[in-house]
Amino acid sequence: MGDSCSQFLPSYDSGIGRSEGLFFLQYQERFGSSAQMTAWPMSLMSTLNFCMGPITGALVSRYSVRTTLIMATLLTSTGLLLNGLAPNVYFLYFSTTLLGGFGRGLMSTVLLINLYFDKHRSLAHGLSSSGVGFGAFAIVPLVQFLFEMYGFMGAFLVIGALELNGLVTSMLFRPLRMHLKFLNAEKLYKKRLTNAEEGVALSRVQDDSDDMVVTESSQLGKCGNGGNFSGPSDAFIKDDDVESLQLQDEHEVSTSMRDRSRHRKNCCQSSLAVCFPVEHKRKGTEKGAETFHWHLLRNIPFLVFCFSNTFFLIAFKTAFTFLPSMAISKGLTKTEAALVLTISGALDTFGRIAIGFVMDIPACRPLRPYVFNMLLFFIAVASCVIPSLDSFAMYCVVSGAYGFMTGAFISQKMVVLVDILGREVMPSSLGISKFFQGMGTLVGPPFAGALRDALGSFDSSFYLGGACMFGSGLLLLLSNVLLKLQKSKQKTAS
Repeated sequence: MGDSCSQFLPSYDSGIGRSEGLFFLQYQERFGSSAQMTAWPMSLMSTLNFCMGPITGALVSRYSVRTTLIMATLLTSTGLLLNGLAPNVYFLYFSTTLLGGFGRGLMSTVLLINLYFDKHRSLAHGLSSSGVGFGAFAIVPLVQFLFEMYGFMGAFLVIGALELNGLVTSMLFRPLRMHLKFLNAEKLYKKRLTNAEEGVALSRVQDDSDDMVVTESSQLGKCGNGGNFSGPSDAFIKDDDVESLQLQDEHEVSTSMRDRSRHRKNCCQSSLAVCFPVEHKRKGTEKGAETFHWHLLRNIPFLVFCFSNTFFLIAFKTAFTFLPSMAISKGLTKTEAALVLTISGALDTFGRIAIGFVMDIPACRPLRPYVFNMLLFFIAVASCVIPSLDSFAMYCVVSGAYGFMTGAFISQKMVVLVDILGREVMPSSLGISKFFQGMGTLVGPPFAGALRDALGSFDSSFYLGGACMFGSGLLLLLSNVLLKLQKSKQKTAS
């Protein structure tokens, strides 16, 4: 349920994120501000979004995924509604930066997938994050249509109202403790069913020797269920018994839920408990796990990986903030500029799903770091080519390739991080990595906007993005080399 439910929130939220280029045009037209000043609120919002990683992990652990996503939806929707009422560009620092940044930061789907999935994590990331590309494909044209039909204020009111649909999706997330309880009950049922099948097969040798049946049945009782069977006859589980075991598991779950409901004093408290469940309560006698793995700050390959992410986000954020403006400056209409983002989003979806299937193949898993390293160099080439484009068809081809490669890279970036460091330190490594990504979103668009104001063209912004993307590829290559040397050293020491 976690994977299917998680697709709406990233698809809509990322569709809004990919629409920031259209928002940039609307803000400039309404407030008459410079490119640098207009880019700052959205840049700070993305920075706050990434820096929220550790806080999101703590809220999910202390309360639940459902509670965290409800809070995220309410904050994001409120920010979008207030954008339509903004009297000047400075008000966006509250509505866009503060409310939007906190709201999007709480929608950490990467953390959710790693919590709900053990096997086929690559494929789960690819399928779940495919909603990002679908959102860009569907939401960007809708946003352009809303601005043309209802104007600045009306469009943001509709967009904010649509965001509230995330409340329904949030309620579909099963609390993790209940999810694990159902999984354990299913495993217990399958184990007992296996014992039943073994008992039926064992009963077929009863015609040969009753003594053999008694002996082997006793051994099955000791091995199959930890020695809890009282005698030979207990090793045989009939179909009716299997059904009763299943009913017993369901009864245990329902009894546990009834026991919790007895402590509710009234209907209001019970409703709040359903909407905002507590995932886990700490006991004073229990020692909590390590909240932050400080040793990661001394891991040189990991730190180089994080700096690579910083340069990647400088280029990535700059490209999707200024791509519509670049296309319009080259003679395209606003509708065509929106379609360029739409096509990029469509191929972004395909890239995420395709790379998820390919990288989940056992033979391909060791090659993940090297595949992603090559993707960065190809993205750098695409960034440098964009300023030379002069037709709608060429923009569609290049931006589509850009979307495919960036979607493939982003969807599996955290999977590579887990491969490098392991799942045990995932919350800490994710928080540190997102902090470095936030630095990239903080620097990229404002600096690129300053270049646009100084030089009068967006060409330099995309050349800057290409250089940063190339630098990101070099840093990731260095990280891979250092990691290999580190593993060889550890193997030699052991």
